[in-house]
Amino acid sequence: MLRKPILFLLSFLAVPNLFSQEIEFDFKSYNAQSVTSNLTNEVIVFTSTLVRLVNCWKTQVIVLKKQNDSWKEQKIILPNIEKEECFHVNNIFISESGQFMLASLASNKGNSDLFHISLDTTISSYALDALNSKYDDQNPILSTDENKLFYIRRNIIFELRYAIKTSDNQWQKSKPIAIPNFIRNTKFNLVFANHDQLIFYIQEFDKLKFYKGRVIRDELKNVELLTVVKGTKIEGNYVSLSHKNLLLTSSELSYHFEVNSRKGIGRTYTTQILALPKEVEIEMNKKIKLIFNIALNINFDFNSSEIQKMKDKLSLDSIANAVLKHEKGYLEISAHTDKIGSDSTNIVLSQARAEMVALYLEKKGINKDRLRTFGYGASKPISPNNTPQNRAKNRRVEIAFFEEE
Repeated sequence: MLRKPILFLLSFLAVPNLFSQEIEFDFKSYNAQSVTSNLTNEVIVFTSTLVRLVNCWKTQVIVLKKQNDSWKEQKIILPNIEKEECFHVNNIFISESGQFMLASLASNKGNSDLFHISLDTTISSYALDALNSKYDDQNPILSTDENKLFYIRRNIIFELRYAIKTSDNQWQKSKPIAIPNFIRNTKFNLVFANHDQLIFYIQEFDKLKFYKGRVIRDELKNVELLTVVKGTKIEGNYVSLSHKNLLLTSSELSYHFEVNSRKGIGRTYTTQILALPKEVEIEMNKKIKLIFNIALNINFDFNSSEIQKMKDKLSLDSIANAVLKHEKGYLEISAHTDKIGSDSTNIVLSQARAEMVALYLEKKGINKDRLRTFGYGASKPISPNNTPQNRAKNRRVEIAFFEEE
């Protein structure tokens, strides 16, 4: 018996216009799963079950790209895991540009791993081996500048981790972020990252509690409750209310998906994308303004993080005086090395140098909670590492001061 195709009714509201469009898909199965979109809602991704195997669902990923007033459909084939009998999509994050997405994929032969999936004309994917482990690595999200990747590792407890992008668009080995005890033993989901701020939610029975916090020198601090949404429960990668699946997304537009199937006596699956709670939306829409960005060629001795030269101390004194004139805002201190030495050694050395600069500024009166440190090693050169002069340029400390507008 032939099955009828699924009809997806896609509509959104944008004052003062009302636009709706029906998009027809023909699937082998009608069990639609999670749906997500990028921040501009110009790329929408959802998963759909193809067939139920012995130990798991075999799923496919569908991408809808907005082109003028129409939507182009794109089915994703994942070369790295198609050899597996089946896989399950745990989480999907779409870049703001819509050119790629990050996904947590679990096969029936192992735990969840993180993948980078291109959404260009030629679909390609690869595992993020620098971030994956023998445990479940899930819920990847990017900061708004796409230079930091945050995700959750699940072992006995839940662990928050982050990685920094290198100049060749790869990721450094991830680092753990210390989190409050009330989060460690609870399933939490990342929603948004902007510079040092994270927004996440925790499920408690039929409630969703939304929090914000700041990542300050590898520790999640200043955690505050934003709002509580009642009458909900988590199902997989989305929030469920009654028979409707609700996915939280940031946009002034609201999409509504209706999946109608004819199977046996007939069942209806409805997936609806709603805007985040107002309190969360306000936090996500806050703009971060760069006040100044200074690159210092601090003369560190070989394999040392000590600040010894008077000219370097005077430069840091000037920066401290400028920051102290502002009641709010924070400093990002990014230290870099040349290419001499191993990558792991250079990352540790650059982090130590960034911490030493932060310590100096703290002694000059800047609160430590206003200081962020990052050690990039040799991953972000500004000159070729082919001469002593060029290597000296790469051995630098960049200090950027940000304020919320």
